[in-house]
Amino acid sequence: MSDLLMREEAPLTSEEWAKLDALVVEVARKTLAGRRFLHLFGPLGAGVQVVPVDRLGGVTDAAVGFEGEEATEAVELAEREYIPLTTISKDFLLRWDDLALARQHGGEVDLSPAAAAAFTVARAEDALLFHGQPREPGLLKAKGRTTAPLGEWETTPGAALEAVLTAWNKLTSTGFTGDFALVLSNHLFAKLHRVNGGTGVLEIAQIRELVKTVVPTPALKPNQALLVATGPENLDIAIGQDIITAYLGPDGMDHAFRVFESLALRVKRPGAICTFE
Repeated sequence: MSDLLMREEAPLTSEEWAKLDALVVEVARKTLAGRRFLHLFGPLGAGVQVVPVDRLGGVTDAAVGFEGEEATEAVELAEREYIPLTTISKDFLLRWDDLALARQHGGEVDLSPAAAAAFTVARAEDALLFHGQPREPGLLKAKGRTTAPLGEWETTPGAALEAVLTAWNKLTSTGFTGDFALVLSNHLFAKLHRVNGGTGVLEIAQIRELVKTVVPTPALKPNQALLVATGPENLDIAIGQDIITAYLGPDGMDHAFRVFESLALRVKRPGAICTFE
């Protein structure tokens, strides 16, 4: 893989590559919202172009009785669909004079262009996961998802808690259990930091009693939110190549690099997603 990334051709030492890699990963980790609640499948390899999405049949009541009792329908693969992995990338340049200055005076190379590129890749990943693209809908438009009314979060204390309770009841009543994540815009997240009526308790504290993971993200529009049953049997992110940096070659006297990754959102049980609408 290192040959494909052409790292040996770049004007960076092994120590500088290590610092660049650590910086890119740190910026991505701080920026990404989807990976805070979605399980990861992979990495599968840079050359992988498609991944399967399995949907199971026979998820019915288990047999209860003495040995020899007739078994119920077996859980089995009911449908398998193959979806493409999407590549996300952003190029950046390191200036020749900055590299020359670091070599002449023993200083560090300014890697801020790499950090900025990693930030844009991370933002694009979240946009893909939540909003999708024409052929592959994201979490907010997944076919077969559950919906619940958003309510008057703007003006009514307690409305957010009521909306989350409604969504939680919808998901649990249809068999979804385990860990849940409330994902919401920064705008709605700010609305949760107010006292709920005469309780003397912040609304977000009451919501966290029900939903342990609350994820604000600028990837959502002001009045967008969703509640997700996060088990890997419901949905995950398939990673082909995790976020990494390649050397592209000289660009005039400067040097071009690319931060990139490949991934796909796999929604196996769309009913595990409840969007507030």
